[in-house]
Amino acid sequence: MTENVKSRAASFETYVKEFLTKMGFNDINGDQKFRISGKQIDAAFGSSDRTYVVVSCVTGSKGARSLEGKINELKGWEPSLTEGLKEVDSLKKRYDKIKLVLATKGPVLTERDKNQCNSDPKVFVWDQQFFDYYSALYEKIGKYAKYELQRELEIKLDDEELNGLRNIPGIKITDNLGEQYYIASVNPIELLKITYVARRERGDKNFYQRMI
Repeated sequence: MTENVKSRAASFETYVKEFLTKMGFNDINGDQKFRISGKQIDAAFGSSDRTYVVVSCVTGSKGARSLEGKINELKGWEPSLTEGLKEVDSLKKRYDKIKLVLATKGPVLTERDKNQCNSDPKVFVWDQQFFDYYSALYEKIGKYAKYELQRELEIKLDDEELNGLRNIPGIKITDNLGEQYYIASVNPIELLKITYVARRERGDKNFYQRMI
């Protein structure tokens, strides 16, 4: 690896960790010295549901490029990373699950690669559109943007994060046809923890609503 390539890779890893810090995640790690089960980790962070998220960063020329080898390598790490959490003093009491992320700057995954990422264990892909979307969302709703990001990673909220949202007093109404409805009052800010809007800016063809 040339010095220029190393510099671009290090710069992207720093960018990812700064992004995670801005989003408000905990236990952010990642550099040449940080390892889990002997595996060097580019970036990582702690999330809800005792889940630690490992991010592998890939840079290179722009355009479609198969990353099959990298994806397979990352998937192969999953069992040892999960076991390795028990060996990291700063993490072992807080996390016992692993999620995998492939962050790219330049390379665009092929359709075959995307299908491969969706097989178990799943690898979530973060490209430039992902970073642009969540940076813009953060500017609008602040710290609550991280909850939408966690939902995208299929991570559940911890019980304490759901305080005040599990048992909400409501009024039940039954209409003439026997249909039942409920009227309740909830702080809309708290709803940002559990609601999800499929926004077009995220890039998925099934998403529909634009950011306001």
